[in-house]
Amino acid sequence: MTFKPVKYTDAKTFVADTKQEFKDALGNKKGFAYISAGIDSTTCGKLAVESVGEANFLGILFEHGGMREGECKNALPTLNRDCGILTIFRDYSEIFLERVIAAGPDSEDKRIYGISAAYFDLALEEAKKLGRVYWVQGTLEPDVIETTGSKLKTQHNVLLEKQKKRFKEAGVQVVEPLILLRKNHVREVARYLGLPAFVTERQPFPGPGLYCRAVGQVTRDKMNKLREADAVVMEDLERYTKDVAPEDFQCFVALIDNKTSEFDIDGNYGISIKGKPKVTEDKVTGMVENQRAYNNLLLIDAPDDETPALIDASERIVKENLDRGIGRVAVLLSSRIDRDAEYIAVLRSILTEDFTKAEVAPIKHEDLDIISRRLLRLVPDGIDQVYYDITPKPPATIEFE
Repeated sequence: MTFKPVKYTDAKTFVADTKQEFKDALGNKKGFAYISAGIDSTTCGKLAVESVGEANFLGILFEHGGMREGECKNALPTLNRDCGILTIFRDYSEIFLERVIAAGPDSEDKRIYGISAAYFDLALEEAKKLGRVYWVQGTLEPDVIETTGSKLKTQHNVLLEKQKKRFKEAGVQVVEPLILLRKNHVREVARYLGLPAFVTERQPFPGPGLYCRAVGQVTRDKMNKLREADAVVMEDLERYTKDVAPEDFQCFVALIDNKTSEFDIDGNYGISIKGKPKVTEDKVTGMVENQRAYNNLLLIDAPDDETPALIDASERIVKENLDRGIGRVAVLLSSRIDRDAEYIAVLRSILTEDFTKAEVAPIKHEDLDIISRRLLRLVPDGIDQVYYDITPKPPATIEFE
């Protein structure tokens, strides 16, 4: 019998109906899931284990080379002890890293031939090795819409016809209990299930992890520097974002190669700009008429008190310079003129209700300045400039890739 996802009305009804669907469709068959301690995969794991029992379900936490510093070490006991999901650990980091590096600098190639290819290959290997006949995934409704509908971005965990055929031929059913839900619904379900705040209140972290934030060609050095930068900035950046966040939010740091050229902005936006704006050589993702687009990041140096005006003007700047390749705008926070480093760091902090649209978090410039200076001080090699992305969604996406 095939598992059929349940529509969401409220958390209590959804949980009851989904558990019944698990029991009716899967019974005592054995299944597994990749679980990262993120809210989507952990909620799926909890639903499964409460439906079919621990003896019939196993979680796999894996390191793919894009996890945060210490993430797996901290998450494994949380999943087993606090979430009640029997979970084992696998280290796939070299497999993923080699494939992502080989895929080159293009965002879609990295996601399709690097992340997704390894993700599905390893899932099929695990199913065979463990003798499991179904695989539970935390795919959400927006993931499917963005991949197959609007084609805004390719989500690594959305199965296309080719992957569906492979799993069917292998006799492995793909179970997606959350595929009709949005993120705010998942959070309600997770709370209803009694999952710890570490899971339920956690901000989103993409499945590919830090790979989404290493813009352009991935290298081992870039991933190491990004992991260092992430460890330095996240506590303060999350705290300052929470201070201005009425509902959901997301914040992070990304690295992009320090390869730029000067750019003359078209239009008068009523702002003062120091020197010449620059554009990055590497492209980042954006949205044009609800379709995915790849354009350059515009880097502006402006007086500190101009940041609010720049945030207000960013959407117009992109719109009026889109035909010249501009897709996002970022404002300089700090730089070290005594360095000639390989990477530029970009902070991103957004406020949202459901992640389909997002506003730039109006964090005080002095708070951003504290974070940027600390980053340059504590990660002395590799980074010489720190910017703040001031572009809403749309025209930008939340992540850079």
